[in-house]
Amino acid sequence: MSLYINTNNISIYNLIKRLDNLIENQYVINHISIIRYYLNEDDFILEDDKEIKKEAVHLKAQFQKLYNSNNYQITHFDSYGRKSKTETYENKKEFRKAFYRYANGKLIPYRFKTRTREKHIDLKDKYKDLFNNFDETKILSYHKQRVSKKLTSNSFVSNEMDIKIEVYKWLLNRNKDAVIIPEYSIGNRRADYISFNTQKIDVTIVEIKSELDTFDRLDAQLEKYSLIANNVYLAIDKKQYEKLNTKKITIPQHIGILIFDNKTINKLKEIKKATKNTLILEYPFINSLSYDDTNNAFMGFKYSTKFTKERKEDIMKKFIKKTIINKFSYDILCNRYIIESDKRKDLYYASQIELSVASSKEIKINRFDVTGKYTITLSSYFKNKDLLKDLYIKKQNEFIKKFGSIEYYKQLTDIENIRKIRKELNLPYSGHNEYDNYTFLIENSLIIKKYFNINTNN
Repeated sequence: MSLYINTNNISIYNLIKRLDNLIENQYVINHISIIRYYLNEDDFILEDDKEIKKEAVHLKAQFQKLYNSNNYQITHFDSYGRKSKTETYENKKEFRKAFYRYANGKLIPYRFKTRTREKHIDLKDKYKDLFNNFDETKILSYHKQRVSKKLTSNSFVSNEMDIKIEVYKWLLNRNKDAVIIPEYSIGNRRADYISFNTQKIDVTIVEIKSELDTFDRLDAQLEKYSLIANNVYLAIDKKQYEKLNTKKITIPQHIGILIFDNKTINKLKEIKKATKNTLILEYPFINSLSYDDTNNAFMGFKYSTKFTKERKEDIMKKFIKKTIINKFSYDILCNRYIIESDKRKDLYYASQIELSVASSKEIKINRFDVTGKYTITLSSYFKNKDLLKDLYIKKQNEFIKKFGSIEYYKQLTDIENIRKIRKELNLPYSGHNEYDNYTFLIENSLIIKKYFNINTNN
C-alpha cells in the first residue's frame, strides 16, 4: 500500500525533515509516476496520506534505511519497473547528498542548495511555487518496510519454510499442470499461494499461518481471497490451530483447513475440504487486464489501429459478453505467470526445493514484465472479426450525414485545426486517432460547421 506525500505549500527543508522521520521509522520513500487511467474520478485529487491504487503506480526509485543497520539505500528502476541500480551509503549525510543529486530535475526543477546568501528570504515562499506545480511524474509516496519475521522475532521461525514447501507439494499433487505461484497480490492483501487451473476457471488460494503468525488480519484476508477463488484454504501450524480453537476464532464454513505437523510422516493433512464459495464475484477477473492486454486484445481484427486503448475497452464492455471477457482475462493471468510457475516446477523436480518456493526476486523473475509466454487475443473467443471495422464505417457514415461529404474530414482533422477547435470549445487535445476524431466532430458538429463556414442541411 503506497500513501501519497503532499508536497504542496511546503519548503524543501520541511519536506526533507518529514522524509527523514519516515525513513528512520522503517518506511520506504518512493519516487513514482501516476497513470491516471487506472484512477477513478474520486482519486484524481490526491490528499496527504491517501492510498494510491497499486495498478496506477509506476515505480522510479526507492529510498530507505536498511533494517537493523546504519546503512541507507537508493534503488533505481528502469522504464519497465525492473531494478536497474542499487546504491548503499554508510551514513545519513552521504545518503542525503545522494537524494539531493537525484531530486534535482527528477522531483523538482530546481537545484537544491544546503546554504544560501539570501537568508532574509522565507524559504517556504521560495519553494512554494515549485511544489504547487508538481506533475504526475514527480510524485512521492511511502509505505511500511516489509521485514521478514525471521529478522524481527527473537526465536527462529523454524517451520515457515517447511509449511511453504508442503503447501507447494500439496498444490502440485492436486493439479501438476496448474499455474502455481506464491505471494500473489489481491488489492491490499497478498495471498501466500495461488493456483490457476489452466483448463477452466478454477482458482485455489492458500493462506499460511506459521507458529509465529497472528490472527489479526485473518478475517480480512479470507474475505478478500473469497472474492476471486473457488477454493480457499487455511494452512496452519498444529500449535496455532490449537490457539485458534482456544480463542474461539470462527473460520467461515467454506474455508478448507490444512494442518501442518512436523512430527508426522505426512506433514500436511487436509482435515476439512473447501466447500462451495458463495462470496465469489460473478466476473472476478475482468479488472485484471493491463493497459497492453486491452490494447492488444483486438490484434487480428480489421481496423484495430484506428481505435485507442480506451475506446477498445468501451467496445469490450458494450459488445462482448462479460463471460467471454472474464475467461479471456483469466487466461491472460495464467499466461502472465506461467513462465514463473514452470521455472518453480523445474527447480522443484531438480531437488532445489527451497529455491522453488523462494521469492520471485530470488529466482530472478521480474513480475513487472507481464507479457507472458504466449500472445493471447480475443480472436479465439469472439467470432465477429469485423466488429471494429463495422463500428468505424458506421461512425464514418454518421460524419457524412452531419457534414455532407467525407472530403471535410481531412481538412477538419488537420493537427492544427483540431487544436484550434478543441481550444475554442475549451477541450484538451488528446492525440490523433481516427475513430475518436470522427466522434469528436460529430458530437460538436454545429459549432464546428459554424467555425469553418460549412453549410449543410444537417
